[in-house]
Amino acid sequence: MASGYEKIYEYNGINIKYIFKKSDNYVSNNLIIIFSALGPKPVYNYVRTLEGIDENQLFILDDIGGRGCYYLGQYDTFYVEKAVIALINDIIVENGIDKRNVVCGGSSKGGTSALYFALKCGLGHVVIAEPQIKIAKYLIDYSINDVLDYMTNNNPNDIKAITSINSLLYELILENNFWPDLIIHAGKETYYFKEHIIDFLVFLRKENRNYELDLKDYD
Repeated sequence: MASGYEKIYEYNGINIKYIFKKSDNYVSNNLIIIFSALGPKPVYNYVRTLEGIDENQLFILDDIGGRGCYYLGQYDTFYVEKAVIALINDIIVENGIDKRNVVCGGSSKGGTSALYFALKCGLGHVVIAEPQIKIAKYLIDYSINDVLDYMTNNNPNDIKAITSINSLLYELILENNFWPDLIIHAGKETYYFKEHIIDFLVFLRKENRNYELDLKDYD
């Protein structure tokens, strides 16, 4: 069974908290990376879910800026993003992992981040639930002002910043030829599916990006 404890990865003055569980019983060339959802306070997600699975596991905490910043940081430098990419790449190199054998996962904010960093790092697989494709829209719709204020450098009415944050995933896909195996789980009647995922799937089909959609009566 993989085991591990919290560590801090320092990159250019940014401290990223993480848990890395290395496979115990054999030398694994696989890695599961889990990104956290947005809650009352930053916590690691799916640690218990993956207990008993003897594979390399990386859980990354998003606690910079208070409740998190989608692992990005502040517009328009996104300095946290650079630290997270460096952490992921170092873990991959240090453990001799093939990027094609990396699975990124998460739900809600964690799902958004899982797809984003899979594209940034060229990682092979993404399994996500109800991602918030347009980040600023979600924060505005749910009045999550503390996170929006932080990510916009305390300028939540800056249209340029809002537009840029909303289009991050779209722009990243347009400029990236790489595409992972993507599975999206969603509920038919949820806010996430109606306000974020439907338009995103239209965009993916237009760009000839394959995906698997698990659409059911999830609440």
